[in-house]
Amino acid sequence: MPKAAPAETRLSPTGSAKPLLSARETEILVFINKGSTNREIADALSLSRLTIESHVKNIYKKLAVKTRTQAIFEARAYGVLN
Repeated sequence: MPKAAPAETRLSPTGSAKPLLSARETEILVFINKGSTNREIADALSLSRLTIESHVKNIYKKLAVKTRTQAIFEARAYGVLN
């Protein structure tokens, strides 16, 4: 399983600033990277599916993406996922 970079990762490879992801959002990105569904993530973290959906929406906003695939691509590009 890929390790997540510290939540304070701020810069893109080109040096442009990106919004910070919380530790929980980064943790959820690791699950998304593994192909986990929102339900699977919720069960693993003992949270509700709706809570996970809320975190995923926040991740999308912060990374300026619309899909899970785009989120993973951006997270890798910005060093959030190794």
